Amino acid sequence: LQSAKEIGSDFEVAGLLIEITEVHAIDATLAPAFFDALASVSSDFERHRVVSAVARQAKGDQAVLDRALDAAAGMRSDFELASFLAEVSASYPGDRPLPPSFLTAAATINSGFELRRALSGVVTRGGATSAQLASVLEAAGGITSDFELAELLVMIAQRYPLDDVLRPAYFAAAGRVRGAAERSRR
Repeated sequence: LQSAKEIGSDFEVAGLLIEITEVHAIDATLAPAFFDALASVSSDFERHRVVSAVARQAKGDQAVLDRALDAAAGMRSDFELASFLAEVSASYPGDRPLPPSFLTAAATINSGFELRRALSGVVTRGGATSAQLASVLEAAGGITSDFELAELLVMIAQRYPLDDVLRPAYFAAAGRVRGAAERSRR
């Protein structure tokens, strides 16, 4: 892995790292060198391929998934990051809340559409607590599009009761919607 950083092709480094995930567990011993090699990959597409392979292989190892989410947060492509987060939320065990590192990575997304797409996975997977949904709405502070924010608010209102924990965050987010058409939807 030390010499992987000397390979001049992101495609080749990503391929090597993906092969490693297929034969070795990315445990505490291997993780530092593995993620150091991944840091040399500048292509967000290739980085997405690698962190997806790590997430598939992690199978409940929260520390490894956190490292993959941290590595993904460094992506400049909102599309690649949102796509990865959608994969994570779809495959994460439904009986466990998504880790804080998920929302930390989501908070680095600049596109309102992609941020809403990433956060929607938390809402639609079911079983989210009111505190988790309040965190989703806090992370949604980066959504500047009234339409995208209203979409997220409607999605939450259709699936979850607005209890004492969720209600303040919900109405704070709803207060950021300025367009008349969107205000009538929430």
